[in-house]
Amino acid sequence: MAPTPFICVLHNHQPVGNFPWVTAECFATAYEPFLAVLAAHPGIRVGLHFTGPLLEWLRDARPAYLARVRRLVEGGQVEVLGGGLYEPILAVIPERDRRGQLALLSQWVAELFGRAPTGAWLAERVWEPSLPTALHAAMLDYVLIDDEAFHRQGFTEQDTCAAFITEEQGDPVRVLPISRRLRYTIPTLPVPAVIATLRELAAAQPDVLIYAEDGERFGNWPGTYEYLYGDEAYLDRLFSAIEAADELTCILPGDYLRQYGARGRVYLPPTSYQEMLGWSDGNWRNFLTRYRESNLMHKKMYQVSHWVAMAEDAGHDVAAAQRDLYAAQCNCAYWYGAFGGLYLPHLRRAVYQHLLRAERAVAPLLPADARPGARAADHDFDGRDEVYLRDGALSVGIAPAQGGAAFALEHLGLAHNFLNTMSRYPLRAPEDSEDAAPAPPVDWHPRFAFLDHLLSAETTVEDMPRGSYGEQGDFVLGAYDFALNGGMLRLWRDGHCWDGPDFVPLRIEKAYALTGAGLCVDYRVTNQSEGERALRFAVELPLQLTAGDAPGRRLDLLRGGAATEVALEAVACADADGARGDDAWLNGRLTFEWEDATESWVFPIHTPLRSLAGMEWVYQSTTVLPVWNLRLAPGASWTTQIRASVAYLVPTDAPMPGRGDDVR
Repeated sequence: MAPTPFICVLHNHQPVGNFPWVTAECFATAYEPFLAVLAAHPGIRVGLHFTGPLLEWLRDARPAYLARVRRLVEGGQVEVLGGGLYEPILAVIPERDRRGQLALLSQWVAELFGRAPTGAWLAERVWEPSLPTALHAAMLDYVLIDDEAFHRQGFTEQDTCAAFITEEQGDPVRVLPISRRLRYTIPTLPVPAVIATLRELAAAQPDVLIYAEDGERFGNWPGTYEYLYGDEAYLDRLFSAIEAADELTCILPGDYLRQYGARGRVYLPPTSYQEMLGWSDGNWRNFLTRYRESNLMHKKMYQVSHWVAMAEDAGHDVAAAQRDLYAAQCNCAYWYGAFGGLYLPHLRRAVYQHLLRAERAVAPLLPADARPGARAADHDFDGRDEVYLRDGALSVGIAPAQGGAAFALEHLGLAHNFLNTMSRYPLRAPEDSEDAAPAPPVDWHPRFAFLDHLLSAETTVEDMPRGSYGEQGDFVLGAYDFALNGGMLRLWRDGHCWDGPDFVPLRIEKAYALTGAGLCVDYRVTNQSEGERALRFAVELPLQLTAGDAPGRRLDLLRGGAATEVALEAVACADADGARGDDAWLNGRLTFEWEDATESWVFPIHTPLRSLAGMEWVYQSTTVLPVWNLRLAPGASWTTQIRASVAYLVPTDAPMPGRGDDVR
């Protein structure tokens, strides 16, 4: 009996925005030792996939490693796969960007390793039926997809030990089903058990056995380095055992398809690996409905992609902006599963950084009537309009239907969204756990700016981060009517507020305007009831720096021009008239100013997450909350103004689109 072809593929990836020391650790514990063991076993052939962010780091920090990979490619032991350059979920980016990302990584692979790829790795193995058109256009012949998609259509394990072909609008691509059984066998089970599993599968005379897994699992996952490369030398023994197994012959995926082809045609639904299907409730796109922060980044990406495409179609050189756009499409910050993902501020920050750099580059190239400006549109595709105001370096995004609050406060020069924070969502229960610990706090409202609270008299600053305070009004989640006039947005809501046992009518009006001094928000609160009312009115102002309590980052409360630094804890101050966040890493400063507040509260927001390392608490932002105790006669109104301004800590002469060097 002829030996069974055995395909092995490893996917190596580091997210855009990841800390360099994390990448260096992965290199030292996984990428480098794996390659060293592989080179000592010429009978083992492996497909390797490297994403753009990792290739950039390797090129700059470890070029000798890339040269070793190239020698293995030239020797026929390694095949390097393509895919999206910056590891996007191809299914959820524009078709134009799909093709651009695929073409660029193919170009990089050809230049670095001497051979253009013929196959592609799909980020998080997310498949949708529309993908063959872009893959075919990029001259990519095959992809790897988890066998879960086949099993859900009635295929047996034996059925999936083969290559298949699918198509979309006549554009074909071949599909290699990844064996879930092998993923849970290698490198988890002892070497004899792995070989026994491979022999059992080979005894059924399959067309091919296909194993594919993350490269980081080979040394960087907790507890795996010593196991694989230490005294036990697991990987070395495994490779020796596979080389000695007469039932198996290692083959590169491209070579297999050239020699054997595909068994038949198949059409698959949207899918991914089993764990991802569980985390996403069956469809990766559900992350965009579950987490508003993910959706806002995603729709901002759509917006910037449209501008970049317009500038390119007009004949402009947009290569640098396009690279920033592609980097912002890196999938890791848009979802959450076994790793921190969306909950990690530095990954979300990198997305906004690249999007704002791209926006800054192409905005001056667009026709005057297409440039970013003040306009209302359904930005997040929830069926209700949002409003963007833009002036020079500063832009603010406002959601009238969600408390009339701001979800974005962006500065193009700093390439930072100061409202890039994260709400606290219900935490997914750990698998196989009977942990009866109390559930962490869950936010009942988004962490937007200029949310209008009416608090009970008993509420304290310590209650706010716990989410245990008494909200007396219906304005935080309420929809505001609005009118956009030039660069000013006026909003109003006729709502209600509890005053003791009475649920009384109350109107809140606010107007956003960007001026040369920054953002001004004018407030008017009107008692529409027939009696005098005592109100405790507060406005929520989140502030997101690159860290909370860390060198180069600080938050000051302002008192008549004097500044006092506050610690990363719940703090109440009786006489503050502003707050200022400085971030030397951004080279930026955000200042909020207000008048005559009864108290000013400051408290941090930490979100819990479960990862391979266990339960973690991640700092997201610091909330500043000026509070006013009001007493209003029937029909009486109270007014105030809150101002926000952004400045460089160290001056720069970099010009801003449409405003020269005005940076506020």
